[in-house]
Amino acid sequence: MYGDRNHSRWSLSYCPRVFDRHTQVTVGHMVNVSPYGMMLVSKRPILPYRNYHLAAQFCVDDGVRINISLDAHSVWNQRDINPELYDTGFQFIHADPGSKMRILSLINDLRE
Repeated sequence: MYGDRNHSRWSLSYCPRVFDRHTQVTVGHMVNVSPYGMMLVSKRPILPYRNYHLAAQFCVDDGVRINISLDAHSVWNQRDINPELYDTGFQFIHADPGSKMRILSLINDLRE
């Protein structure tokens, strides 16, 4: 189905909402992340082998919300341990150095 990843991912202490940047529709929630990719849990299956224009919404100090744009390629999809949910692995594409730095910073702040 999919190959082994080359980079570790970290589980997050809370699961940020991830949405389609064009439609603003929630796609799922980020459950783990690395500077190179992420895994989402969603209510509907996400088609693999496609590019998506996403954004992740993070709550920071004092309830302020920030969005980070994430262009990502879906690599795999499978049912979650909860049969009502789906897991999807994404690889980030076209990630600029600024986005990678923000992701690393958020990983340090939010990982379990």
